[in-house]
Amino acid sequence: MGVHEHAPQSEEVGAQAAFVVESVADWLAIGLDFGMANQQEQPAYKIRHIKGGVRLAALVGASEPFVRHLWRIEFSLHDALLSLYAQDFMALSIQLLVLQALDAYLLHRDAVARFLAAGGYSVIMRAMAAKRQVRQTFALACILRKLNLYECLQELRAHLEELRREGALAPPTLLVVAQALNQVLQYCRGGPFAMEQPRRFLPVSAQFELPRLATPPNMPVRYFEMAGLLEGLLLLLAGRSTLNLPAIKAPVLAVLATLLEDVEGVRFLSRRAPTANALLKCLLRPEDDELQYGETLEAQSHQLGLQLAYKLHALHLVDALRALSALDCDAGDVVDNLHQLFCLTFAPVGRQCVGEVVAMGDHALALLQFLKTAPGAESPGAAYIVDLLHVAVVLVGDVPFLERFSGRIREALALVAEPSGRVAEVRSYLLDGCPLSGCHVAALLGKVQEHLDGAVASPGPVVGALRALRHLGVAPQVGGAQDPLTQFVELKYKHVILELFSLDGSTVLTRLLQKLCAHFEQPGVHSSIFASTQGLLLANTIEPALALLQEMLAHVIQCRGTEFKDLTAVPVLLRTYTLLDSFP
Repeated sequence: MGVHEHAPQSEEVGAQAAFVVESVADWLAIGLDFGMANQQEQPAYKIRHIKGGVRLAALVGASEPFVRHLWRIEFSLHDALLSLYAQDFMALSIQLLVLQALDAYLLHRDAVARFLAAGGYSVIMRAMAAKRQVRQTFALACILRKLNLYECLQELRAHLEELRREGALAPPTLLVVAQALNQVLQYCRGGPFAMEQPRRFLPVSAQFELPRLATPPNMPVRYFEMAGLLEGLLLLLAGRSTLNLPAIKAPVLAVLATLLEDVEGVRFLSRRAPTANALLKCLLRPEDDELQYGETLEAQSHQLGLQLAYKLHALHLVDALRALSALDCDAGDVVDNLHQLFCLTFAPVGRQCVGEVVAMGDHALALLQFLKTAPGAESPGAAYIVDLLHVAVVLVGDVPFLERFSGRIREALALVAEPSGRVAEVRSYLLDGCPLSGCHVAALLGKVQEHLDGAVASPGPVVGALRALRHLGVAPQVGGAQDPLTQFVELKYKHVILELFSLDGSTVLTRLLQKLCAHFEQPGVHSSIFASTQGLLLANTIEPALALLQEMLAHVIQCRGTEFKDLTAVPVLLRTYTLLDSFP
């Protein structure tokens, strides 16, 4: 009876879904038809007609099932978009929308293959060769880089198939593989503007601030999935003819390390658990002090294997906690997962990896969801959550993470029945004004001055302020991108450094370093302290202070040249070097 009742309903729902899909396909064909747009009576309606069609194309182009439906009805989305782009006297704003829609369409492997087979590469090259405005050239270059990465990955895949069949590669082919891996690494490190279509962005060489998405997509990872790159990297690390070649192994390790720095990269690795487990067997080596502290490729491989293992395990536990949102923080399954996650922090590398995973994306919500109501006075789950937040906030201290979650963490900690010293320590590291901007520089520097005397005993306020100042004043380094179209200068960092210098920031930071050096006047005596958590907190205080001081001195020396004769900071920097040199 139930089957007969539900069968007509299922057929009706299927018919409605098919009708919606066909209707959207018809709207898309009409919206991208330039002739039908010209039949509109008013010029404004013509523009709306075209913009509506292009925006619909950008929306549905990201859906691979819908794109396949368009192919079944013999509608070529990229041909329609390129035809619209090539129309005479087309407005720049519409052309940029067309390129954004084409970019969304090229996120699928079969779509890229069809586009290249139809001569799309030469079409983009001809469009770039024509006299275009810089915004058009920039948008076309982003698409061209995607196509170049796709072809590079396909060529690499073909050579790896040969390696799998033959067991070895000729030296010229190995050279090509090494060059392809270095190019892939270059795209991984290319920054947010190497392959991402800009939104309301004028690509001049220098401007005050570049517009960025809150969570920019990791475009290379999507192309890695298309080409099965992870399996290829495993083959290179496991193959007898390639595993000991530095020209091959170094870029492979660098690509894996870059993937572990990003939430999409970590999730990409977790989706391929069997391959990731095989990679661990290739990366890890028997425990040895030289592997733990050395800088050889073997040591880098071992450290990378540890990071991969810890981050994938931490991500698995975070996802398990997210799935238990309906339970109380003291439920058995919740406490078991929290306990396993906390046990990962016992090792130094595990502590760092767990903190980074919790700070990635919205993973912190997997912990904060259990503190929406006040837990019990002796709640084990709440204690675990506080300890894990302590690792993410105090020891890792990712400023964008603190900008997003400082308020929610503060609200969650307020619900803890018996606040401990660890709760107070976490609060001292949280940011007060979010989001951060240049107007917070004076307040942050004042906070450093206010807590200067307690920088050793309770470094929380000082470290939190220094991290925020470094985030505002020191530009993130993007390595490996040689293309000038992806290199831009953001003047907001220089503005913050100049403001910090005008507020006598160099003197404040010099005094801070002097106090730390005076407290540990004989560094060799304090080796045991440096090897503990207190040593890590001391390093977290010194590192942002040195980065800010370096930026200020570099700018003033660059401006004054040989006229700069202020050597006040030199003795303090030498003492700081001696102090850091005593760390184990």
